[in-house]
Amino acid sequence: MRLTTRSALLGVALLMASVTSCGGNNAAKEIDYAEGLTPSKGLAFKLNSEIEGGFSFGKYVEGEEDYYVCTGVGTCEDEYIVVPSTYEGKPVKALGDQAFTSKSAPKMKGITLPNSVQAIGSLCFRNWDGSYEYIHANGIRGYGDGSVTATLEDTFVASQKTVYIASMTFFHGKEGASTKVWLPKTVQTIDASVFLDTSYKKVLFEGSEEDWKKITFSAGEFDGEGVEIEYNVAYPGIQSKK
Repeated sequence: MRLTTRSALLGVALLMASVTSCGGNNAAKEIDYAEGLTPSKGLAFKLNSEIEGGFSFGKYVEGEEDYYVCTGVGTCEDEYIVVPSTYEGKPVKALGDQAFTSKSAPKMKGITLPNSVQAIGSLCFRNWDGSYEYIHANGIRGYGDGSVTATLEDTFVASQKTVYIASMTFFHGKEGASTKVWLPKTVQTIDASVFLDTSYKKVLFEGSEEDWKKITFSAGEFDGEGVEIEYNVAYPGIQSKK
């Protein structure tokens, strides 16, 4: 589904959420970008129990039941991929290492994840050739190392449930890629070199400066050289240049 249609659907969802939140139940936090979209067919999956040692960032996946990890594009030829929330009766809770890189998924231009997906593996969306139009996900708790880089959106909006950002998650952004990233105040740990050689110039942080200081930085302090922090920025919803 192209972004024009997606924007209309998401606009309605955001409006409904804002109206509902006036009643004080914070419904905006439950927005699922994949809701109402048709899941892509042909994607590859593997049960977590069948992965030797388990999924690499499984500690950020909640629940005791076995779950599927989407391991790659499989036979899917969609340019705009939508990952399903379930597969063969079990939840899809993670994306594997290097699952959707510019080499493993060369036709992909954008991807939408359901809120069931709580973690993504190392180099999951690594793009050696440019930047994806968008990576839309609102359920991720843990971002694997080198997993995102940057997109062509004005602001990359991280999941509202983010607690962990691994090293080099936003490294090596290409020319024309996002210059701002929004992070929620749920973030607990940011590893070293997350913004190494990055296109990002500013972090839009949902919380206060005091909230930011409570984050554990593996480098001892925030090491995003040249990256400015702006505090108290409300969840902006997903945005795009398209």
